[in-house]
Amino acid sequence: MIYGRLHNELRAQRISTTELGRVIGTSHAGVSRRMNGKTPWTIAEAYKVLNYLGIDQTLVFDYFPPGGIEPSISGELTLAEQARVDAAISKYKQSILAVLAK
Repeated sequence: MIYGRLHNELRAQRISTTELGRVIGTSHAGVSRRMNGKTPWTIAEAYKVLNYLGIDQTLVFDYFPPGGIEPSISGELTLAEQARVDAAISKYKQSILAVLAK
């Protein structure tokens, strides 16, 4: 599951995607796109979410892993998971380089 730990925490705290959208300044649909991996979370959004949920910010990569994929039970990524992580990292690198080029 994409962002499985975050999804489970939201469910445990009974927080809707609409409520979470208000926290980060987007709509229910915007949160849904992020939870499905179609729109990347920003670092600022990740920290706002963790703060709202009362979760230590040092756990940011536990709740927002690269590409939204958590390691499988064996602790290793499957080839499909690794490909998604690699694609997400590449996308972030490109966006950082674009900002630095300005």
